[in-house]
Amino acid sequence: MLDGRYLFEVDGRRFTADVGDAAAAPGGSAHAFVNVNVTDTPARQFIQILSRLDATTLFLGLGDVMRDGKADQDALNAFGKRWHVELLGPPLTMNTVPASAEWGHPDDQP
Repeated sequence: MLDGRYLFEVDGRRFTADVGDAAAAPGGSAHAFVNVNVTDTPARQFIQILSRLDATTLFLGLGDVMRDGKADQDALNAFGKRWHVELLGPPLTMNTVPASAEWGHPDDQP
């Protein structure tokens, strides 16, 4: 993580990642993340995708689908079908963030 804090969920396990931490989501895993930075400064992360996927075009297109921070499931399904990915929902939001006592940390992974 470059700046701030994120909450990740990978295959049902939630954990936070802070500046200097690394997080991984194995190929095929159900995963999501949300910025849970407590300041007005946006959190930033470096994402590396190890496949032939054109991630820039994928995320720009997903940004268009999610322009207002919301998308209906039909729009997400149509987008996912074009990219051969399944977009599960609902996405993590600040409203789905657990109490901090429930958060794990990447260093706590077995």
